[in-house]
Amino acid sequence: MASILNADGIPQCGGTLIAPDVVLTAAHCLYLISNGGSVEVGRYDYGSADNFDAFKVVEWKRHPYFSMSEKTNDFLLLFLDAASEFPFVALNSNANVPSTPGESLHIAGWGSIDASGTKYPYILQEVEVKYMPNEECENSMGFIGRASRSYHGQIHEEHLCAIDFNEDSCYGDSGGPLVWQDGKSRNPVQVGLVSWGFACSNNNFPGVYARVSGAYDWIKDTVCERSAYADKAFDCRKKDGEQCLSDVGCFSSFCGVEGICRDAPSPAPSVIKDGKCDTTKDCPVNQTCDKKNCRAGGLLNGSACSGRKECLSKRCTRGFCARTGKNRKA
Repeated sequence: MASILNADGIPQCGGTLIAPDVVLTAAHCLYLISNGGSVEVGRYDYGSADNFDAFKVVEWKRHPYFSMSEKTNDFLLLFLDAASEFPFVALNSNANVPSTPGESLHIAGWGSIDASGTKYPYILQEVEVKYMPNEECENSMGFIGRASRSYHGQIHEEHLCAIDFNEDSCYGDSGGPLVWQDGKSRNPVQVGLVSWGFACSNNNFPGVYARVSGAYDWIKDTVCERSAYADKAFDCRKKDGEQCLSDVGCFSSFCGVEGICRDAPSPAPSVIKDGKCDTTKDCPVNQTCDKKNCRAGGLLNGSACSGRKECLSKRCTRGFCARTGKNRKA
């Protein structure tokens, strides 16, 4: 777990370590970093001297399609000035996870523990909530104070909803993780991050989270491009047709001489350029070396040869292509 602090050292947003030097948080938390904020990783109790890592942010990348008005693609990547030794969380890339209404999910953070936003804990809090499909979430309606409110038209495919009776994320939890446990491996997987909602713990309105699977490719590509430790968290190998530096950088295992991943090795280049050669081995495939020049179609009669396949006449006699006579070994 990570926390995003303001310039006074007070945690204002949550986040997660997704690579040794990268924290994922909410795009709407960028104001903290822009105003001199910092990052802590591994903190648990702000009332004691925990063993934790403190970092400055050297670079940030906000999702290119983040919309404050629609509250979509609420993702921000923070690149740290050093690597943390704390474990990092796995991110969900499967759009069908979670899929079952009522599935258990967990949220964590140092956000307000009362709906008014006036009481904040020293110790990291965690609560269980239940997955709600977007179609049902969009139908949510009720009162906030005396005002009638509705989620209609505000829930998009980039969102993920979760709710439980009197359990919710709240002010100060933004950017923190929404975690699902893989039923097979039992490992925690981050499926969302705290984004927005109407009030806190209002049983008419679920919390709305940024759906990680929808931004997974952008997250992975950006981390692979900019993190010094990306390969510890992601498979950063390139696909066929993408630029590469070596074979290990490609899914297909071949980085061609032109610096592009390919599904087969590049054809061997001619040893001697400009069509010049000493032997046929110096020439491209299907060409032969004739009088120091590579040419297609086989050698002319009288040209030196090492076998009949090199000759137009298909006859190599005494080391030379012959017009007539029996083919003999050179």
